[in-house]
Amino acid sequence: MTGKLIELGPWRVNKQGRLSWFEERWNKHANIIFMESPACVGFSYDDDSNCATSDDETAEHNYNAMKDFFVGWPELVDNILYITGESYAGVYVPTLSVLLANDASLNFKGMAIGNPVSNRRMMTNSLTYFAYSRGIIGVEMWNDLLDNCCVDRNATDCNFYRSEDDQCAVLSSEVNRQIWRNGLNPYNLYDTCFGGVPSHDDGILKKEGNIIEIAPIDMLPPDFDIDRYQENIRDYIKKGYQVRSRIPCSDSSGRESFLNDVEVRRALHVKDGLPQWQPCSAIVSAQYIRQYTDLKPQHMEILEKGHRVLKYSGDLDMACNHWGDLWFSEDLGLEV
Repeated sequence: MTGKLIELGPWRVNKQGRLSWFEERWNKHANIIFMESPACVGFSYDDDSNCATSDDETAEHNYNAMKDFFVGWPELVDNILYITGESYAGVYVPTLSVLLANDASLNFKGMAIGNPVSNRRMMTNSLTYFAYSRGIIGVEMWNDLLDNCCVDRNATDCNFYRSEDDQCAVLSSEVNRQIWRNGLNPYNLYDTCFGGVPSHDDGILKKEGNIIEIAPIDMLPPDFDIDRYQENIRDYIKKGYQVRSRIPCSDSSGRESFLNDVEVRRALHVKDGLPQWQPCSAIVSAQYIRQYTDLKPQHMEILEKGHRVLKYSGDLDMACNHWGDLWFSEDLGLEV
């Protein structure tokens, strides 16, 4: 629903929850299906109320959803099909696309992903270069990184990702702190950070009374202890806290106001008894299993079957920066 209401969908929703037409909407050129996934995100749900899932299970669920869609609208089954997404869809889209590419009953042609999480090591390593090039870290810090994280101080041969060198690990953690915990907007470096400076202590963005706001699992700093984060969420829920998942620096009040309106929910045929719509799910974040750190095998399988792959990245996104995506694309070893 976020993509539909503030990105590429037919409308824009303002802070008051009012809609207006979006002139550059993608559905001027194609039929578009917006899917809320995994189960328990947004208005999606699991019949057994089991919100625990993984990368592979999410791909399987999305594949089955696509198959069911064409059962209901068989006249569309011959249409050319592309799968698109952004950010952690760098995992969702390739894993789903592999399943579609192996199903001859669908006219799957390829995938497109913007600022994707395609390789966690490359994304983390490249972020340090990004931070230095934009002046987020200074020359003194950069020289310390060269001394402790790079072979013979060679800036092209560095490892900032889970380094076994203790001093390098300390320095890399400080770089992450300056990027993620200083009030910079990780999705648009030059934009304001709505909600103020996130503390990221235990993944908490804000705590007021009985309400706790957390960052979604796929939007945490690279050095974050995911196991501890998930354990803390489960503990807060057991203690009776209302745990909400919020995208850092993002104002979702307009979307929430619109989608939680009684008449809107009725018009969308939202199942009775489902909770209020939120852009992310704390329940899913508390249990989600991230299986893939490198999506090169999935990309190669899709390409080798003759399908198209489009990768595009804006240069102000730090959460999934453009250099990491460039390195990943180069590592595929394809001729240009």
